[in-house]
Amino acid sequence: MIVNACRAAGDDNTASELLDTMRREGSQAFRFVTVIDWTQFISIFIQAQRIDKAVEVLTMMSDSNWNARANHQTYHILITSCTELGDIASGRFVHTHMQQAGVAPDKALGNALIHMYARYGELREAEQVFADMPERNVTTLTAMISAYTHQSRPGKAIEIFDTIIQRNIGAKELLYVAVLGACASAPEYLAKGREVHQMINQSQTRLLPFVGMALISMYSRGGRLDEAFLVFEECMKEVDSQKKGQYWKEDLLKVWNAMIVACAEHGRADDALLMLKDMTEGSNAVTPNGATFLGVLHACARAGKVEEGMRCFSETMKLYETTPTTHHYNCVIDLLGRAGRLDEAQRVSEEMPSTPNDSTPWLILANASELHGDSARAERIWTMVPKPRNGVCDEESLRETEVLLGKLFALVGEGRWDQGRTMVHQLHRDQREKKESGRTWTERCGRVYSFTPLDNIKEGDHTQGQHAPKTKVSGSCEKCKGEHSENQAIAAHLQHGADCKTPIHLYKNVEGICESCITALLDIAEEMKREIIVRDAGRFHRISK
Repeated sequence: MIVNACRAAGDDNTASELLDTMRREGSQAFRFVTVIDWTQFISIFIQAQRIDKAVEVLTMMSDSNWNARANHQTYHILITSCTELGDIASGRFVHTHMQQAGVAPDKALGNALIHMYARYGELREAEQVFADMPERNVTTLTAMISAYTHQSRPGKAIEIFDTIIQRNIGAKELLYVAVLGACASAPEYLAKGREVHQMINQSQTRLLPFVGMALISMYSRGGRLDEAFLVFEECMKEVDSQKKGQYWKEDLLKVWNAMIVACAEHGRADDALLMLKDMTEGSNAVTPNGATFLGVLHACARAGKVEEGMRCFSETMKLYETTPTTHHYNCVIDLLGRAGRLDEAQRVSEEMPSTPNDSTPWLILANASELHGDSARAERIWTMVPKPRNGVCDEESLRETEVLLGKLFALVGEGRWDQGRTMVHQLHRDQREKKESGRTWTERCGRVYSFTPLDNIKEGDHTQGQHAPKTKVSGSCEKCKGEHSENQAIAAHLQHGADCKTPIHLYKNVEGICESCITALLDIAEEMKREIIVRDAGRFHRISK
């Protein structure tokens, strides 16, 4: 009764006092407390986001004085809450407690554990849970597919998906979304993504918006924006035919946003701006949200549409009562910086709402300074770089700060080298990151060729054992002296398809293309009368003359 009253009131302080009383007076005074009551205690503390107290309850109930055995529901509530609140350490403790208590995970609990470990990059632990589960369902397999995709192992994700199809376990929409994410993460799996798309069409179920969004993302990231548009049109027809219920406009907005983001990835600002206009007009008009404007701003930044982007930020967002976030401000800094309006960009970075230890605005400003050769500004930026406390920062901040420092070294010169080197060593003290070697892929005739600089071209289709020979392409970048492999990828693509006029698609696992390679690619595009579309680790580059 008391526990229920505490929960109804959401009073974690009263619950904590009651727990202390129970601890003082012992189990005899509270002999009628059941596992359900203990779980209620845990729920109260979780509702107050006090995971430490919730774990304390778990420890207390298993004490010999109480001898209350936690059940699957108790563990499930704790694991799910640890995942949502980002407390992986407490999640591990609960999992260990569960193992020591001899509780084997059922499907729901196993799925929750896999999701927790996968979400925070603990793939080995997720695999162990998966291996130990006596029973698995489609949800379990979907969780593992998402885990492998999140950890950049799309091959393993697709392997599980193929097993599901072969055993006729029964595919569901969430499974399709998970495997499409894997197909989108690497160029060699675009053909597999098309197969999955065909399965969806053959399933004779309507194209749900979140499945359509996954297809749009996959085709866009694979460089096939035309196919993404076809899926978008199909989704719009489907949503339009289902004009019922309170959520259909939300579904419509999600589809619009997915396509606007796809246009932004390809630097198609005119299309993104036109879509923003179209979505707010007619009988099916929907109100854009923060994600919509983020996509439009990014597209404008990529395409150099400064006035249009600033109008969107200062006028259109206000019109639809959308409050800018740090992501919107970062896009504006990028937009102004690329255009050489560095004073305005720096003013925005100084006036925007700041996040502790967030180096992103300064990274963007440093990129712009490098682009326009403003070394004096880079010197000033140096003093504004957020420093990590106690030498610890998260992985994303570490990567951004390292890139920023590298650019500042190149701009400022030897004068600050010792100071910068000390800071880099401090950043690396607790977290180190191995640099991935550059690799380029291209798809031709359904086969994927993959290679690193100075390697022979390796055919990605493992059913074919032969290697494609090197081919010299006029216009190749001599300045790079073999350090970059884009031209070699084009050589493989053109070996048997020089007469084709379709775009050449290249995929890189590192970000950026050097100026001399861009010049060479422009020459090749002009000579071959073909567009070259390069997807690097951060964006698309469409090269044509």
